[in-house]
Amino acid sequence: MADDWGRLGAYVRQRRVQLGYNQGEFAVTAKVAPRTLRTLEGGKPLRAGSLALICDALGWKPASMRAVLGGGEPEETLRVVSVDLGNGRTALVGPADSADIPRLHEALGGGPMYPPTARALLDAMRLHAEAMCRHSEQMTNLARAYQQIEA
Repeated sequence: MADDWGRLGAYVRQRRVQLGYNQGEFAVTAKVAPRTLRTLEGGKPLRAGSLALICDALGWKPASMRAVLGGGEPEETLRVVSVDLGNGRTALVGPADSADIPRLHEALGGGPMYPPTARALLDAMRLHAEAMCRHSEQMTNLARAYQQIEA
């Protein structure tokens, strides 16, 4: 099956709109030129580097672009939960458990929380959790070492 760039462009456009971005805003978020985004949404091929930047900004797993080109579906790295904060365009991006979204939103002062902000917060939370696990492991190892010394 040949790559379907028109299909990919439509998926990208739909996801961008779902996230509440116009083309210019999303291009800034994805760190690509607006023309690059227009090219993709117009069904024309792009280089792998540009696709990777756009894929990340969409909150899709890296293999999603290839999957959509081949007739499959994208996989989200983060679940999108749309919340109308007055302008009808704001989208919150949160962890797989959408029950965490209100707490994340409140933690950031209740203003709009766009994908990069939410992703940064979630990354910080993940790093903290990993550090706590490492600390717990270290404490367990230390306790074992003391037990061996005492024995």
